[in-house]
Amino acid sequence: MRNLLLCLLLAAAQVTFGQKSVVDSLYARLENNPQEDSLRVRILLQLCWHESTSYPEKHKAMAEEAITIARKINYQSGEASGIRSIGIYYMNKGEYDKATELVYEALQLFEKIPDVKGVGNCYQTLGSIHRQRADFEKTKEFYGKAIEVYQKINNEKDMAGTLNSLGVLHISFSKFDEALAYINKSLEIRKKINDRFGLSQCYTNMAIIYTNQEKYKEALDCFEKNLPLVEEMNEKQLIAVNLDGMGHLYTLIGDYDKAEASLLKALALAKEIGFKRTIEVAYSKLTLLEETRGRYKEALAYSNMAYQYLDSAYSEESATQIAEAETRYETEKKNQAIQVLERDNRIQRLRTNLWVVAFMLVTGISLVVYFFQRYRERNKRRILNLKIDNLIAQHKELSEKYKGALATGVDGNVESYDQILLKKSLEIIESNMSNPLFGVDQMADAMGMSRASLHRKLKAITGFPPSEFIRNIRLRKAAALLTSQADSVTQIGIAVGFEDQSYFSKSFKKQYGVPPSEYLHAPKLVETLQ
Repeated sequence: MRNLLLCLLLAAAQVTFGQKSVVDSLYARLENNPQEDSLRVRILLQLCWHESTSYPEKHKAMAEEAITIARKINYQSGEASGIRSIGIYYMNKGEYDKATELVYEALQLFEKIPDVKGVGNCYQTLGSIHRQRADFEKTKEFYGKAIEVYQKINNEKDMAGTLNSLGVLHISFSKFDEALAYINKSLEIRKKINDRFGLSQCYTNMAIIYTNQEKYKEALDCFEKNLPLVEEMNEKQLIAVNLDGMGHLYTLIGDYDKAEASLLKALALAKEIGFKRTIEVAYSKLTLLEETRGRYKEALAYSNMAYQYLDSAYSEESATQIAEAETRYETEKKNQAIQVLERDNRIQRLRTNLWVVAFMLVTGISLVVYFFQRYRERNKRRILNLKIDNLIAQHKELSEKYKGALATGVDGNVESYDQILLKKSLEIIESNMSNPLFGVDQMADAMGMSRASLHRKLKAITGFPPSEFIRNIRLRKAAALLTSQADSVTQIGIAVGFEDQSYFSKSFKKQYGVPPSEYLHAPKLVETLQ
């Protein structure tokens, strides 16, 4: 499910970045049309749709301006569309009851006019609200009503979009066969009306479905069909994301040269347009490629680059969030001062709203920090394993060199003190692997060193304290035994020095992401886009 959610988040990024040129054109038209007429209302409403997730407060302000102008010129369809747009704003904030109330208000106005397309759009939005609430049946019901309306008025573009939304709904509930049927219906309509952006969206969704079904060649075929479309639209962000997805799939099917070429192209393009999130994803997938190849030095270098870009992007996002929060606070403070002069009961409602906003902001930032810390912990573990692999490889190389030197009687390079200490550390840990009482104190005694000296020296060589070094060697040995199915999980835990099976399972899951009982059957990590 984690990988599925990641796919859906990357698909949302496709929509966000794939419309930049359209948004720029709309802002230019808005600037050239300052008069309060129906054209300005329509431009504002189009901008609301494009800015709904990127700049929610701007979206709300433009929707309110559209409603004000529409009421002045008695443009009822524009007024209803503006009300629905504000409903979308509250949906994106997670205030689903408020969103539903506004969309039903818009629906009644569209029915009164009547405006059949507007009615269909309201049904589609109600479906989206229930989708965010994870109510499968209600979502399917409202999307179905929207499709019926669009069929009556032969609105193929919106019908194809709603069929695609039904496909995404089924993807989120892991109903991949049903999802594929809906996406294929949407694809056929979009081919017929030559909706290039819609076709790109369908191919991306199909790639997600096939990837989750582990049909990697079919998923790759979807990306290969999508690439000419996004290149023709000259949407560089979409091209980079598509190449990134192709590179990851080439890694999964074992075509490493094509994987490297595709991922490096994606990385270069992402750097050209300056999207740090895409750069970080590309470096992460290059890390996975090099790990799969067994090239741990290169993997460590890519991992460090991914970590740097993640920190940078996180800092920029935090600064943006703080700036937006300050802007919202100042606006709400001024509104509160105005309302104080009008009615006391309005003051109380505004205070309540401020507390709600503050609570949501704190909750949101807390979640961001929590997931970021989890990411950093996983990354630290991965780097530790890479370092251990490199150290073991160096140890084997040195052993072979010294064997040759002894056989020929030729003097070789003398081992450094650090190499000797590391070699002895690994030998001592291996020889005490099954001893549950073996720890830092016992290791220090065996090494003939004080605990403080061992801690200082081993951390200087490896970057990690002795206790973590010992635990990781034990867990790596356990993983190797599990892979070879040498024994039961309980016996393997005892063999590597864990008397407490609960602690063994918890430690193993922290390092490898799954408990030892599921290690052999854990699904492959899938990081693709929608």
